[in-house]
Amino acid sequence: MLPSEKFIKNTLMKTKLQNISAILRWLVILTISILLIYSAYNYFTKGIVTFGTDPRTFNLLWQNPNANRTILTLFLLPSIILVLSFGYWLQKLLFLFHKGDFFTEDNIHCFLWLVWLNFAAGIYGVFGPALLGSYGHDIDPTVYPKFIFEIISILTMVLLVAIAHLMKAARQIELENKEFI
Repeated sequence: MLPSEKFIKNTLMKTKLQNISAILRWLVILTISILLIYSAYNYFTKGIVTFGTDPRTFNLLWQNPNANRTILTLFLLPSIILVLSFGYWLQKLLFLFHKGDFFTEDNIHCFLWLVWLNFAAGIYGVFGPALLGSYGHDIDPTVYPKFIFEIISILTMVLLVAIAHLMKAARQIELENKEFI
């Protein structure tokens, strides 16, 4: 393949990745918006919460007149903050890809945020139902604390950490190669 053909092929691939990134960015924004609108709709029309950790237990307690709704709302906040934060950093990363910045410090920074947010979501996914159950058991004796371990979440966390490490190492190699040239 001639150098000019390789350049054209790389340019077309870069443009294609930029276009896909733009579409994915808007899909992330749309998905989070739909999730929040759907959750608000269910709350205001049906009086149920479909969002957060262990919605079944949460709704059982939410309907109980002895439960403190302020405390229950505090159980929702981590989920809301995590979803909004994850959406922010993911759309920011995709925006950088859309601009053509595929391998920069900003990309690694965004990706590391996504790794830590995924880690926080995993921890909250394990301990959130236990905390909710502990609070709820005093109000309703049929509610018990429970720890929920999902192996796929643990594997995803490990994979994301490995990818972040590889991205940092590859970035360092790229910088050293540029210095050499």
